[in-house]
Amino acid sequence: MIVLLLSVLLQSHAATAKPAWVGDLTLTMKGSGTIEERLAMGGSMKVTWNVARIATGRVVLDRSFKGGGIAGTPNTRDTLRYETWIADSRQPLTMQVRDTGTYFGPVGGGRNIALDDVRYTCPAKDTPGAVGQIRSSILQLDFEKGTYAFESPRLFMRCETSYLRMPKQGPPAWLARTPFELVPGPIDVEFEMIAKLNPLQEWRTMTGSFVKGATEIVLSRTFDFQWMHPIAGRAAPVRADLQLVLRKAG
Repeated sequence: MIVLLLSVLLQSHAATAKPAWVGDLTLTMKGSGTIEERLAMGGSMKVTWNVARIATGRVVLDRSFKGGGIAGTPNTRDTLRYETWIADSRQPLTMQVRDTGTYFGPVGGGRNIALDDVRYTCPAKDTPGAVGQIRSSILQLDFEKGTYAFESPRLFMRCETSYLRMPKQGPPAWLARTPFELVPGPIDVEFEMIAKLNPLQEWRTMTGSFVKGATEIVLSRTFDFQWMHPIAGRAAPVRADLQLVLRKAG
């Protein structure tokens, strides 16, 4: 009797499970290198970067509505054409960042030469067990065109940032200065996974084919970001590998 009752309860729970699109996300970002360029004003600028980031978490899109949900969608109120899925709440995230960057060159175009040292560390050292957040994922299905559009999630963590300037060459008064922080307040409570990288449209919104009734969407792919630095027109590539397959549940 007890076994029978348990079986009925489990079947009832399964029957009423909340529909959702669910997938385990892993995003790895890596890039390193050095570039140097002569400046028109004289002297040179040397930039070295090392980007090492990884984030893991579960994307759960468990609230749906008819119509489009991504900005810029044509005829967004067409409830027969579109179906949109979003997260009912923020999801936990594990995120590690160990970035370093150095900039050696003139400050403000003058004779003052400095070595700037930049570091991003997540999670912050004062909260080693901190948990980040996954926010703002949107999955939009277009039944008329047979496509999907996925607005990538925003990934946040409490991180420690450091911007240190060390005078290296120039007038005596400049060289006499001790290293100093460029920006006060080194804790960034919401450091984003793609922070300090040039934005990519193909990361912001991913698209592909979708057949009505399908229960799996493969979003795994590779992106080429660029580390932000003061030498215009020179590449500082950062490769991003996304592993994410959304599956319909419930």
